Amino acid sequence: MPFSRIRNAIAPTLRAAKAAADGQRKLQSLYTPAQMQGMLRRERARCDRQKGVFSILLLRLVDVKDNRSLNRLARHVLKLVRETDELGYIDQETLCVVLPDTDANGASLFTRRVIRAVRREKHKPSSVIYTYPDPSDDQPTPPQSGSGHSDRRIYNSHGVSNVNSIKSGSNYGKDRTPATNNSVPTSAASLQSRFDLHLHDRLNDSGSLDVPILPMHTMFALPVPWWKRLLDISVSVTVITLAIPLFVLIALIIKIFDPGPVIFKQVRTGLGGRAFGMFKFRTMVVNAEKLQPQLRAHSEQDGPAFKLKKDPRITRVGGFLRKTSLDELPQLFNILRGDMTLVGPRPLPVKEAAQCRGWQRHRHDVTPGLTCIWQVEGRSRVKFDDWMRMDMNYARTRHPISDLMILFKTVPAVLFRRGAS
Repeated sequence: MPFSRIRNAIAPTLRAAKAAADGQRKLQSLYTPAQMQGMLRRERARCDRQKGVFSILLLRLVDVKDNRSLNRLARHVLKLVRETDELGYIDQETLCVVLPDTDANGASLFTRRVIRAVRREKHKPSSVIYTYPDPSDDQPTPPQSGSGHSDRRIYNSHGVSNVNSIKSGSNYGKDRTPATNNSVPTSAASLQSRFDLHLHDRLNDSGSLDVPILPMHTMFALPVPWWKRLLDISVSVTVITLAIPLFVLIALIIKIFDPGPVIFKQVRTGLGGRAFGMFKFRTMVVNAEKLQPQLRAHSEQDGPAFKLKKDPRITRVGGFLRKTSLDELPQLFNILRGDMTLVGPRPLPVKEAAQCRGWQRHRHDVTPGLTCIWQVEGRSRVKFDDWMRMDMNYARTRHPISDLMILFKTVPAVLFRRGAS
């Protein structure tokens, strides 16, 4: 065999070995969209266990379908990343850089370096930063592993020294309103479809140093499967239609025995941490929420949730409605709207959800529901941590058969008032 043919045959292997020896990564090593989704979930789990922090930088070449342009952008980024950083594709237009042990400030500084590095390129990327956990959680950021240095040292590994002079760092907190219904898709479970919806109104102007910084929890929200949405609509429409006389009767009884609003609307935390108004028949006095702080010390539920079996705020009619779970009937309208589903973790009030620990917030990855494992396992008799684990187990294993089983088990749980208060 001619020497030239042998040389050509082993050249790719030699180049790969040389790149590995030089500590360089090539385009072939970038993660696929599916791998990127798994990477983000693993990094979130690591941060929950170690009380750490990480950020991701998303870079998109808008309306550019040329693979060569995206490859050039990836090469620029590969020259700037640390060994612990990861890079992959989300779709044909978008790169995702995972920055472990880096908060919003560090990610902002790295983004500015990327933007400066591509300033001479014809197609400049638009960008957005997501960080986990949400800085409003006030969770401490750990020092760099194996050293006593602060995060300033971690950020400086990108070659940046002045951490305090960050223009885009001040952006965090400007977007404190919950995501709208359009922020979470109801079809297509891929990360790229969620990214598409998130970034339509979030991307900065191409080449701008003022990069939007957003909490990452919405990136993990899973859309409602088609079978689940079909079940929700068919059951809720049927029950509402058949129960119209019951709705009217309950409303009249509430009005007669306790003048005031018939429907109680409370802000609760839903899919991806989005707040929504949940409907119930009013079972308490009108000023019940103002009286709750006075009763907080008597709560019979551990953790941030408030449960009190003999709550003095409950009206005479309200006690019966709560025991029979008839007060939950208006939530069928929440299900029709898509805020809730028939089976899913019970939505917590916003204040209580905000006090949950990081791992407990994984329950927000799926749409909240009218009933779930907690309802059929004893409700208030279950400890809060066990309640959260039940919800997370459901989120990982939801299936049409398991949904039907929970619905069937809910009926005797309601009839026999197991754990109801």
